[in-house]
Amino acid sequence: MDIEKRKIGIFAEQSVDQEELIRRISNGKAILFTGAGFSRGSQNITGQEPPLASALAKKIGELIINMPDIDDLMFASDVAINYGHKRELIDLLKNNFTLKSASEDQILICSIKWKRCYTTNYDNSIYLSFLANDKRIECINTTSKPSDFMHEENLCIHLNGKIEGSVPEDLDFNIKLTQSSYLSADSFTSSSWNSIFKRDLETASAIVFVGYSLYDIDVQKILFQAPELIEKTYFITATDLPVKDSYMLAKFGSVMKIGVSGLAQIIKETPKDFLEPKKIELSSLRKRVISEKNIKITDTDATNFLMFGHYNNDILDSCISSGFSQALLFKRDIINEIVKNMHESRNMMIHGELGNGKTIILDIASNILQSAGLDTYILNDSNENYSIDFEILNKQGRKCVVIIDNCIDAFDIIKSATEIGCERITFIIADRSSRAISLYPKLHDIGVSVIETGIDSLHNNEIDDFINLIERLGLWKQFSSLSLDQKREKITSEYGGQISSVLLGLLESPQIKDRVKKLVDGLISNPLYKDTLFAISICEILGTEANSSIISDLAGNNEIYNSSFRENQDFKNLFNFDSRQNRIQSKSSILSLYIVNNFLGEKYVCDKMIDIAYRLDTTFKSVDSYKEIFKSILKFSVVERFLPRKQESLNRYYMEIKDRCSWLIKHPHYWVQYAMCRLSFKDFPTAQTYLTDAYAYASGRKDYHTDNIDTQQARLYILQSFEINDPSLTFELFSKAHKLLYALPNDGFKYRQVLPYDDVYKVLYNTWTPKNRVFFEHCCKNIVAQIDNIGLDPRNLSTHKREMFQTLAKETIQEIVNKIEKGRNAKK
Repeated sequence: MDIEKRKIGIFAEQSVDQEELIRRISNGKAILFTGAGFSRGSQNITGQEPPLASALAKKIGELIINMPDIDDLMFASDVAINYGHKRELIDLLKNNFTLKSASEDQILICSIKWKRCYTTNYDNSIYLSFLANDKRIECINTTSKPSDFMHEENLCIHLNGKIEGSVPEDLDFNIKLTQSSYLSADSFTSSSWNSIFKRDLETASAIVFVGYSLYDIDVQKILFQAPELIEKTYFITATDLPVKDSYMLAKFGSVMKIGVSGLAQIIKETPKDFLEPKKIELSSLRKRVISEKNIKITDTDATNFLMFGHYNNDILDSCISSGFSQALLFKRDIINEIVKNMHESRNMMIHGELGNGKTIILDIASNILQSAGLDTYILNDSNENYSIDFEILNKQGRKCVVIIDNCIDAFDIIKSATEIGCERITFIIADRSSRAISLYPKLHDIGVSVIETGIDSLHNNEIDDFINLIERLGLWKQFSSLSLDQKREKITSEYGGQISSVLLGLLESPQIKDRVKKLVDGLISNPLYKDTLFAISICEILGTEANSSIISDLAGNNEIYNSSFRENQDFKNLFNFDSRQNRIQSKSSILSLYIVNNFLGEKYVCDKMIDIAYRLDTTFKSVDSYKEIFKSILKFSVVERFLPRKQESLNRYYMEIKDRCSWLIKHPHYWVQYAMCRLSFKDFPTAQTYLTDAYAYASGRKDYHTDNIDTQQARLYILQSFEINDPSLTFELFSKAHKLLYALPNDGFKYRQVLPYDDVYKVLYNTWTPKNRVFFEHCCKNIVAQIDNIGLDPRNLSTHKREMFQTLAKETIQEIVNKIEKGRNAKK
């Protein structure tokens, strides 16, 4: 129903499209939320209906606390508990809410497929209703761990507790009757189920409240008044619902005064095969649809895309259809490689670092592949049953491509496709390089080959195209007068041939910086908006899916669901929000990093990251995707992005995070990261202390490899050698460093720490004895030989960074050897 129509004539009866309701619940993705009215018509063990709140209060008053006229459940139960009647109260609840039979209406409603059930009831009506349909359902409290039950096909979460198996002590927290224990926004937010619930709301085809009462739960805290939720929310209420209640509920969805029996009758009259989920519908995958709109792209569109990440498929597809002639983007060489490999059914892994264009490459590739007649699908939600989608695609008999961006879950997904024999499906998976590296060996182990390609460095022709794009948009500013060769040199040398570095440089121009500042200032003046902005930025910088539930959980508030925030013009100018998928649509990780580093404030960023780390480690500890975020914001390389060269804040972050998450004190990985923090500021004694701690804690862990500790220890030895004037000590430190590095696995990672050998040669070599110089020369030659033998293990992934460091290391070390030999020959 149109939202504006609902605002007109609020007290009039709403006309609700029942066919639309049936269509929404027929695909098995609707959420069922039952309140006290749902249980009417069922029968408890005393032969009566379970009482509503006021009736239950009277029973407590009459039978337990001698206050027969009371009708306030919270007051009555609070008195009973405080005066020592827990046992009597729990017995009363069990007698009234242990049901022996469900009504026909309840059984009918539970005969169809629901994605998940939530209830504020204490009774077992849903369990009995499913059982009557020969279906099993797992009924649990919010104290249960989500990870233990998310695999269940049918699951019901009792938000206020369930009476079955309860004991008197449950009245304090688990069974919510009193003001102190009753469900509130805060208590539900602290539950690990809150994130699951918000995710369910976002992805549900419909949210159906049956027998709901305003007493049951504060719906405003649950539904957040988000427009996309209102459109799919239905309240099935009593036919005599008071006008006040109807008015309040209409703010959050469509009100249908038809009672439980009315909904049951609608289901009964609907053909059974229509209510069965259609297996031809894809749940996790979205087919790429090419826009037919012909849009003239303006310079403003192009600037907003380049600097702020703003684009949609209409704009992108128009640019591609014009042969990239419009000043928006340029075609990367990798696109042709992707298209060729997909036609040859060869899986690909695309990887790159923050802000270098990975997502836009995937979007361009999906357009070209679809245009070329190769059905292309994008993974929308890995939490759905993607195996069924793969089977459907495979049965169609057509070759197709599935694209998985930010592929944290890609291994399980591809493994599933392999197990069911989806030979017609070819995958493109993409992620940040570090995560792609961890995925590669797993794929190799299950016999899945992928062609991996890094996208960080621009090729020479791509640099020319990029220069042309920047020139056409007038963004060079003070560098406009440079010649083409000078601009090439600037991008290659100063910016490392990477898009992200160029964009950060452009963001520093006064014109762009002032524009960003005005937008950010309009948001950070509101503390809740500021926290939400920071949460979005974390997702963007880490490459985590920026959907509403994750943003809300990281921010610690629900502003992302608030229409006033989403409609805020400053927010809309910074980010594109896709209400259909409930996520930030276009990636702008560089802009997010720029905002964090320049406008949020050092103390704020440090404090918030500590708070978020603590919340992830406690409230959301059992959520796998949040474990990955926690691991990321523990790494020094990541933390330093948020607090670049902020010595005091970096140190405070690592100091306080171990106080908030005390288990870190005994984890070697934590001490390595803290040591790296101190190394960055040349605090060598403290760094050594922390590395010693890391070794000590690692020794007590079975199968814990110390490669990372050894790498940092070697780095510390080399850095220390430059601060000492005693040649014998500097040689001893170098020898210890080389011994550690040479013994590390020959997989390419360690060669970054070999690069300082050049400084060792320039600063220390001539201070050493002839014998020690010969040893250094042999060390260098051994390193070159080791590099030549790299890559013999097929599990190794030759990512761009590894190749870059090993190539650079070989060139550097070989040059040292050449200089030593040349000097020796000159003396002959």
